[in-house]
Amino acid sequence: MANLIVYGSLMSLDELARHGALAPDLSPVTVLGFRRSFHQEPVWRRGNGLARGVLTVSKSDQASFNGVMIRNLSESALALFDHRERGYDRWEIPATQIEHFDLLCSNPVASSAFLYVGKTERYNRALLPNADYLRRCHQAASEWGASFRIAFVDNTYIGPSTLRDHLGNDDLN
Repeated sequence: MANLIVYGSLMSLDELARHGALAPDLSPVTVLGFRRSFHQEPVWRRGNGLARGVLTVSKSDQASFNGVMIRNLSESALALFDHRERGYDRWEIPATQIEHFDLLCSNPVASSAFLYVGKTERYNRALLPNADYLRRCHQAASEWGASFRIAFVDNTYIGPSTLRDHLGNDDLN
């Protein structure tokens, strides 16, 4: 059984349920040492001009991002996620880089998890977000509560700017 951390449209409870991930096996987490950005060329989503970027993460010692950990995935379930996320490589990250998002939970995360990192050849820093995908990701983050949504907009980047800086506060409420 494996753990997997998702950080974009897959954070949606409906999307997770379609992939067989149920609420008892889900928990919001913070991942240390990675930066989330819209710098990934899509595999199957379509955009308009440069506005086609989807989310990826890249190593960055001083950064972190929030996501949802799916616990206890079978190998066959993980293979289905691998197919959906075929534009990404699956990396294993140690439990020491994963914290519970809820600061009231003092228990350390007990085991490592997999994380999808965009393939190097699909990284494009010039991209802007695919508008429909951005809405889906923002809605998915909102499903996990206001503080989770705020962390999403403050720890997601478009170029050197956060999503909040790029779109402004009014567009993200």
